[in-house]
Amino acid sequence: MEPDQLLPVPDYIDDVDTTVPPQSAEHYLAQVISSRRSCPMVVRSEVKRKPAPPPNEEDGVFDAPSAAPTRHDLAPTEEWVQAKVATFCANRDELMSQRDKLPKRKIDWPAMFVQC
Repeated sequence: MEPDQLLPVPDYIDDVDTTVPPQSAEHYLAQVISSRRSCPMVVRSEVKRKPAPPPNEEDGVFDAPSAAPTRHDLAPTEEWVQAKVATFCANRDELMSQRDKLPKRKIDWPAMFVQC
């Protein structure tokens, strides 16, 4: 079943040479339609599935869960992480103390919903 045609194309679609670059937009559309007509409507493929290989215990994939994880080379060091956590906590505490010193304000927000 051919899909409905949206754009007008010339009548010489069956004679189009698809090996040369298109010379115009109409020529391009004719090449696309010609190549589409040469494709089969249904394509079927046989997939041969191989069974998964058995797990290799030498890879360490099935080590005991109590084994300590190894550190990745690009991961930050524990000292760097602790320094960042300490800096964050200090900044958070400073912000909270500054916030407590500010006077409380009541803000009248505009009505966001209009009832009809």
